[in-house]
Amino acid sequence: MFRSLLASLLLLVAAPALADSVRIDAGSALTAVVKHFGWLEAAGVPVLWTPAGEAADFAVTDGGQAIAARAANRQVKAIYVLSRAAASDAAATDATEYLLVSESTLAQRGAEARVVLATLERARHWIIADPAAAESLIGAAARDRNFSGSRPGPAQLASLKKIAHANGLDQQLGAALLDDSAYRAALTQPRADQIAAVSR
Repeated sequence: MFRSLLASLLLLVAAPALADSVRIDAGSALTAVVKHFGWLEAAGVPVLWTPAGEAADFAVTDGGQAIAARAANRQVKAIYVLSRAAASDAAATDATEYLLVSESTLAQRGAEARVVLATLERARHWIIADPAAAESLIGAAARDRNFSGSRPGPAQLASLKKIAHANGLDQQLGAALLDDSAYRAALTQPRADQIAAVSR
């Protein structure tokens, strides 16, 4: 199973993006909300929305896929927590959903990354504020996933270490994988243009 996860992750950064487009995996509740409302396009970020499993600059993965990519020496970072299992499924394995991006994309498209995270945060707050509308738009994910926290931190590190250990891998892969610098840049100290982009 771990090998099949790795094979699917090789698509993440396999093909170059269109010159002016950022490829974003539309396979999560938050990215689906952002896509539906066109917030990134309104903020001036050209987007190519990709189905789950296709090559993307910003990919949606679970913890096992993220660890598999890092173990294969893919220079990727988990920069945002998209969702977690609902409280009733808290014991579920690999229950956290991450936004995974290559280090080169972060370096080359940092400004767009910050706007992506800001719009994801807008989507997260929208789901929490209006669960009925969210369920109408994205279905069961609105009630089956937990959107209460988005910053990668100690809980995610502990989970990733557990996944790595269970697969006979170095637990330090979790520390190498998690990166909250883009989160801090986008959401802790937002620039004026990012605030404008998500408040339209």
